[in-house]
Amino acid sequence: MKKLYLLFLVLSITNCIAQKHTVTSIQRLIKVEDFTFAHAALNEFIALDSTDSKIYVYRAMCFRKETDFDNAFRDLDKALQLDNKNNEAYCELGVIYSLIQEKEKALQNFNRSLELNANYSPVYNAKGAYYFDLHNNDSLALKNYNKAITLDKSNFRAYCNRAELFNQQEKYKEAISDLNEAIKLFKIYHKAYFERAVAYYHINEFNKAISDFEKAQQYNESADAHESISPVDIYKWIGDCYEGKRDKKNADLYHDKAESMKMAKPYPGKK
Repeated sequence: MKKLYLLFLVLSITNCIAQKHTVTSIQRLIKVEDFTFAHAALNEFIALDSTDSKIYVYRAMCFRKETDFDNAFRDLDKALQLDNKNNEAYCELGVIYSLIQEKEKALQNFNRSLELNANYSPVYNAKGAYYFDLHNNDSLALKNYNKAITLDKSNFRAYCNRAELFNQQEKYKEAISDLNEAIKLFKIYHKAYFERAVAYYHINEFNKAISDFEKAQQYNESADAHESISPVDIYKWIGDCYEGKRDKKNADLYHDKAESMKMAKPYPGKK
């Protein structure tokens, strides 16, 4: 189904170039996290029209997903040359500075984005992740996730990130509720299945947890490097689930898989 949907989107982009609606089609590709198709379309579009600031922001997102931060910074610089009030560009700069742990620059760019558009949901989600990941500040993270969801009920990343915070706080029912919503909005989001599996594990719903860990593994294969979940972690969790079910045979099987993968080579992704 995903391949057919993506084919439809690519065909839409081809048609939309002539109709001046390419940006919307590319936004749709980015929303379903198909950055390979989006990147190719953006390259073609920039070759035809290099004056649209938003297009450079979207290509910067693709470069960021490929962990090519140098080219991402170049595109964002170009975007701001074309439009120095592009709030999406400042948000994306904040995201990249967060990833490379330049905390002050990240916060400066998030705040600049909000000065330009105080109702832009993605920047609140990104700012929430900034407080959660870099400062362990649950209250400010939660405040920003809540605002992101209030502004955009379709922001599945914000639901998932808030659920991760709830899991850490051992609020598993609240986490599951948010993750159900995230999965309803984006059915192949690997992180949502992983976090829901963790929540199910902690309330002893081991069969549901195993099913979700398996889905996380399936969809994880197409995730980009810095958002991927290590298969070592997934196998370990599945083994723990079987241990909870008192199924020693399968528990040992998955724990052994995790150990053998750990010994084979380090996984490049980030949990």
